[in-house]
Amino acid sequence: PAGTRFGFEFNYTVTSLTSTGGSNIVVVPPSSMPIGGSQFNEGLTPGLYIDSFTLDSTPSEWVPFSPGVYKVQIALCAGDCSGLNKWSGIYCNATTSFTITQ
Repeated sequence: PAGTRFGFEFNYTVTSLTSTGGSNIVVVPPSSMPIGGSQFNEGLTPGLYIDSFTLDSTPSEWVPFSPGVYKVQIALCAGDCSGLNKWSGIYCNATTSFTITQ
């Protein structure tokens, strides 16, 4: 139900040194604007990583957290994920969803 704290955790393996970038999440509600967040990193060395985000679904003026399916997109990026310059882009991404029932 609305008011629930949702946790998102994702694991990934880096096989080569990366550039400065970040982990990004976008939650797309069924009837309002997307909600997003990011975590900056200064570059990653090879190894296993675990990142997490938490979403508090307490209704507000901007996001009512109405019942429905919420799509979630997570990306690990070089630079800012936009791909608008030669130093930015997406290393990997994943999608999932969750449902608010009332």
